[in-house]
Amino acid sequence: MHTPHTKTRSFHFAAGALAAGILGGALAQAAPLDLGVYEGGGRADLVPSFESWFGYQVPRALDFYSNSNWTDLQDNSWLLNSWKGKRWAMTFSISMLPGDGSGTLAAGAAGSYDAYWTKIAQNLVNAGFGSATCRIGWEFNGGWYKWAANSDKTSWVTYWQRLVTAMRAVPGANFKFDWCPANGYQQFPADQVYPGDAYVDIVGLDVYNQSWISNYTDPVARWNDIYNADHGVRYWLRFAIAHNKPISFPEWGSGTRPDGHGGGDDPNFIQNMYNVITTAPKLAYHDYWDYPASDYNAKISNGGFPNEGAMFKSLFGNSFATGKYSARTFETDVAQVAVVSGATHSVISDNNLTYATGASLAATGSGQYVNYTIPNVPAGPYDVRVRVRKTPGSGQFELWAGRADNFSGTASKIGATQDEYSGSWAYTEIDLGTWTPGTTSDKQFQFKVVGKNASSTGYGIVIDYVKLTPQ
Repeated sequence: MHTPHTKTRSFHFAAGALAAGILGGALAQAAPLDLGVYEGGGRADLVPSFESWFGYQVPRALDFYSNSNWTDLQDNSWLLNSWKGKRWAMTFSISMLPGDGSGTLAAGAAGSYDAYWTKIAQNLVNAGFGSATCRIGWEFNGGWYKWAANSDKTSWVTYWQRLVTAMRAVPGANFKFDWCPANGYQQFPADQVYPGDAYVDIVGLDVYNQSWISNYTDPVARWNDIYNADHGVRYWLRFAIAHNKPISFPEWGSGTRPDGHGGGDDPNFIQNMYNVITTAPKLAYHDYWDYPASDYNAKISNGGFPNEGAMFKSLFGNSFATGKYSARTFETDVAQVAVVSGATHSVISDNNLTYATGASLAATGSGQYVNYTIPNVPAGPYDVRVRVRKTPGSGQFELWAGRADNFSGTASKIGATQDEYSGSWAYTEIDLGTWTPGTTSDKQFQFKVVGKNASSTGYGIVIDYVKLTPQ
């Protein structure tokens, strides 16, 4: 089930998601994060070991079907029985082709395996997993699996569509289908084989702390590569938004590789992934790779990586303990734009902005604005900060916030009017003070241009991020 990989491949088996915590014998309020963990293939008995280290129960699990041949792939009764009747909601990673080489993408596209997928779906339903998430043919943009799409992209897409159709037709089936590439360009741009919105429920992405840039040992440079590289994390966040799909991170982790290109004990990676996960407009789930695989060891629950382990428990543990997030930074270049009025909104590149990207509102006068949707903001007080770019041609803005489902009826101004004018280019984080939403819901943040400095040559504004820190 686990195969050695080329330099950009991951590895596989993962478990978990979120539920009520178990701290001091009392149930803590469930945090708004769908956190999971993987401890080994079919090893439901080992998930509690992670929960004991973490201090909270996780209610999801991810596992991988055996795939030695078609008979094995259809059956997998041993795997289903490992999880049957347990308290975890399941994601199953299922190979598109068996490991013995007896299948082809072209044959799948022609319908030769439709009956196999019907049987796979029937076995899932009969075992009580009719609502499972099915991660079919994951990391297809690499070259390390039999179902690598680069060899026959057209057949890969048709085959995916056929197997999804076959599985959905089984009585009792209510599966969610997770289309999951590996992070980065790999062998080709994965979106070339996107099967279409009708055949995909979740856009997944496997993200490991690894890089092959010249300064890959620098945690900041390494994350910038993971996030901003061709078809990196930022690209897939925007892709999910464009297709109105939730995003998942079925495998993510930081650890060591035999070739030395793993990020090791890196709390910076944990912090950045926490921010990505908690600010995603729609999050389906995510699973941490707490497993010492031969090609990537990211196990943190045994104390092997103490610094990132402490960061993981601090960030995610706090969310479980309080039912809230730690500080979250919403990058405007991947934020969901709810509405733009009167001006042109665009993503811009600037090496002095966070991750070298931000958003521009090219306003031409007062009253023009952009609204960003900020997902799942719990009630309570927040310190609100925004980072902006000041120039000789920038305008003045106000920040307003309200419920996404009734912005005009709930919006309130946060802080004073801000002036982005400066005689020379400058980048600054502005503290707008405290904002206290009364309800837990999606919110909209409106940047509204209200004028310009007498010395300014224009009204446009550039926004890097919005940071919310619970008080």
